[in-house]
Formats: sequence, C-alpha cells, structure tokens
Amino acid sequence: MQDANEFPKKLGITADIRHLNPGLKIASGRGGQDGPPRQCVDMKMPTDMIPTGQQIFTTLSLYGSVEWIRTSSGRNPVEGYIQSPHVAWRFRGGSDAEMAQLIATLVSDTSTQEEWTLDHSSRNWLLAPSRVLHECATDSLTFRKEAVRITLSDPEFCERANHDLALIISRLRDYTRL
Repeated sequence: MQDANEFPKKLGITADIRHLNPGLKIASGRGGQDGPPRQCVDMKMPTDMIPTGQQIFTTLSLYGSVEWIRTSSGRNPVEGYIQSPHVAWRFRGGSDAEMAQLIATLVSDTSTQEEWTLDHSSRNWLLAPSRVLHECATDSLTFRKEAVRITLSDPEFCERANHDLALIISRLRDYTRL
C-alpha cells in the first residue's frame, strides 16, 4: 500500500487528487509478472472512453468518503495489453444498506455486454465481471491470478468488459446529477 503522496503516473492517475481525500491510500500492482508473453490487441473502443483511476475515484466519492481504491482498466501502462477491469475500494466508516442497495441497483440496471458483480459483503467493495469471480471459484485461483489469466487468454472479453466499466461509471456519475 502506498501513501497518496507517492502515487505516480504508473497507476494511471495523472492528476493529484490528494486534496479530495488527504488520507487516501492507493494500492497498485502489476499482475501477471510471471505469466506467458502478453497478447496485445488493438482496442476498438477509444481509450479516452475508458475511465481513469481518478474518474472512478471521483465518481465513487459522490456516494461516500473513499478510504482507499484500487482500479484496473484499459491498457496496462507498462506492457500494453488490455486488462480485465475491476474496481476495489472501501468507504471510510463503512456504508449503509440503503447506499449499498442504490449502487447495486445502478450497476445491475446498466446495460452491459458482460454480467457484473458488485460485492459489498465486507468492508471492501469489489466491482468486477462475474466471469472472473465464477472462474476464480471454479479454478481455485486467487482473484488476481484469475484476472491475469483471463487478461492474457481473452483480450476480446477484456475489451467488452472495459466498455462495460465505462458505462457503469457513467451511470453512477449521471445518477448523482438527477
């Protein structure tokens, strides 16, 4: 875990967001370091449509004070392959059942190409394509290892899921403007 004072461009967050949450902790990591050579494919979706870590943080902050966040989306900034997207975060002080239901409803009501799961059963929330969670349980792999496996083996799925994440984040952001 890094302090927000140390987060660089390597996390895909190019603007300083510490003023939004001075105690923010940002987790980072490069999945698949020991895996096979990565397959790079050209994304059909413009990369400016993929939400950045900062945009995701800002959107989730509309629903509560985000204590920490970890995101994976778009193209890996170091190795260039399309990543299986997910967002993990924690609201400071937890969250109430009404807020959890609202976010879960907004996610499930978003028209996506892939099925998504919002897990808020513990302090840490996880938004990820359901396929990653299902295959993780089936293959007895950790979430991270399964996400890397899918990233390396099915870039088309990753592209669809990244498009979905953009729609979900947009839906969450737009709801607060109503």
